[in-house]
Amino acid sequence: ILDATLNGVALNDTDKATFNAIHVKLKELSNRFDSNVLDSTNAFSYLVHDKAEMDGLPDAIVALTANNAVAAGHDLATATQGPWKFTLDWSLYWAVQRYATSRRLRETIYLANQAIASAAPFDNAPIMQQMIQLRRDRAQLLGFESYAALGLEDKMAPSVSAVQDLIDGMRNKFRPLGEAEVADVSAYAASQGAVLDGLFEFVARLFGLRIEAADTPQETWHPDVQYYQIRALDQPGTPVISQFYLDLYERGDEKKAGAWIEVMVGRSSVLRTDDKAHVRIPVFALMFNFATPVSVVSRPGIEACRSIHS
Repeated sequence: ILDATLNGVALNDTDKATFNAIHVKLKELSNRFDSNVLDSTNAFSYLVHDKAEMDGLPDAIVALTANNAVAAGHDLATATQGPWKFTLDWSLYWAVQRYATSRRLRETIYLANQAIASAAPFDNAPIMQQMIQLRRDRAQLLGFESYAALGLEDKMAPSVSAVQDLIDGMRNKFRPLGEAEVADVSAYAASQGAVLDGLFEFVARLFGLRIEAADTPQETWHPDVQYYQIRALDQPGTPVISQFYLDLYERGDEKKAGAWIEVMVGRSSVLRTDDKAHVRIPVFALMFNFATPVSVVSRPGIEACRSIHS
């Protein structure tokens, strides 16, 4: 009932028409916002000719930017001689800010990233202003003072001010603890050097599940995608109880940003395809956007601290 009310079911016909028009307009603006971010990001490129600007960057990033230059039409570009083309892909942005000794390069990439979708023809400022106003209008149409108050209607928090007070209070208490934890995890990652193997070992110790390459290889949608099976170590015969695809690396426009799970086949005792099996085992895909390894570097398998959150 509450969900229906918040979606305008109790409004009169005139207000309901206004509510629906606002919903349609917000959807349109949201799509335009996302398109502007993507188009603005893809429109940026920075071509480096001076090898000194590449100082400090890992070999994998140098090779990747040289490959980018070749793809952009600089057929003679090499990792050793350049030129090197930088984009605003997260792997490049992060590497430049962390490793590059060139202040000019760091500043150029940083400012470009901060300015995504902030100038014509991809300026999102007018879109954001419209969305803020439309959300306020929708909230007030439903009888709320603000969009934030509307958002809290189906939440436990009693008020907007209570939420703000909680955030302010927690920030000072937990920031030192968080910084200490990040330092501990960073030191651990640096000492191990194999994130995926370590993660699988952790899963085995904690949950009694062994993750291994699948007995029967499956066709994948990209050469980088790997196919694994999960065995239950605490069951007789350690049976395979699930299988999954692991798609770790970013691929530009071919793959949306973020990290998510795709369920491909659900578990079922009715729809099993093998008469010898008691159930049809589930199959899923783990999708990530880690930086693509261009070549084998001195410490393969190391990920940034922020990358392990997903």
